[in-house]
Amino acid sequence: IWSSDHKPELKLILWDLDVIPGVGSDAQDHISDQVGDYDILLGFMWNRIGTATPRAASGTVEEFERAIARFRADPDSIRILMYFCNADIPRDALDLEQYTQLEDFKARLRDEEGVLYGSYGELDELEQLLRLHLSKLVFTWGTEWGIGARSVERLGQQEDGRATVEEQEADEAGLLDVVDEGNAQFNSMNEGLELMKQAVEDLVTNLKKRTAEMGRVPDPSAGRPYLTAAKMVTQRTSMNLQSFCSRIDVELPRFREALANGIDSMVKAHVLMAEFGAAAGISEKALQSSKALREAMAGAIVPVREFRDTVLGWPPVSTALNRAKRRTLTSMDQLISELERGIGLLEEFERALS
Repeated sequence: IWSSDHKPELKLILWDLDVIPGVGSDAQDHISDQVGDYDILLGFMWNRIGTATPRAASGTVEEFERAIARFRADPDSIRILMYFCNADIPRDALDLEQYTQLEDFKARLRDEEGVLYGSYGELDELEQLLRLHLSKLVFTWGTEWGIGARSVERLGQQEDGRATVEEQEADEAGLLDVVDEGNAQFNSMNEGLELMKQAVEDLVTNLKKRTAEMGRVPDPSAGRPYLTAAKMVTQRTSMNLQSFCSRIDVELPRFREALANGIDSMVKAHVLMAEFGAAAGISEKALQSSKALREAMAGAIVPVREFRDTVLGWPPVSTALNRAKRRTLTSMDQLISELERGIGLLEEFERALS
């Protein structure tokens, strides 16, 4: 789809919004007739294959088969992006027959059709992947794919609807704006990562102090003095753990938001730079920043995992400590998950710019 200034733009086609009621040989046939040709197929699946059609295991599978047939006939005519959610499936939502068919379809894509599909855990992760992947496709449309009669025809179809320069640029962020925003968000990510690393280091230091204090607790044979001293140490330990969790609870959402906004801004900057014929310079700087941040995140995961394993092995000592331990394990799991997610998104970002 072309915008008024002859730059490609995306128009989402949804069967439940863009297809009107009608008659075909079956419902899916009617949907396919109305949707017609398109440039990009986006497929999303989780725990079900879907409802079978007369021609395929489900409507989604049939749409994929139509798209892959077009691709085989003309590789420049279409791009196919398939994504599978790897989030946990609630027990009451698991249909073994449906799930087995889904896994068979994934195996077919991988082993027979040559499809490299994407995976995501949460919707905001999918949003980031789509921004990266669709930006890459838009950026290469007309040069690496989408070349042919349909591409040329579009150029002549938009003349009557061309907007004025003032209308186009009224609210658009310029190159300097998005570069500045991207750098600011990447700096925010680095600051957030350092703060979370410091929280882990502070916790380790405090727990070493508590260990030393426990070594000075009277012998258990002392009776009441031992219990009093040991309880004081466990209370301090619980407070240290709770303080750590509170710090992570504050910094983790900020880090996630900065990651999303930073990648989004850098992708926009990369596209805008291409219009100036100088995308390589900003891409190289963005790649360097991304790689440095990704390596720092990978380095941060190691001590967090090691310390998590240590906390997991603690015996049940008191109610307060057990509660703090559970919260700490949850915070560490969230931190590890977010760092792993961030590393994956930065890797995708780097591939998109390469």
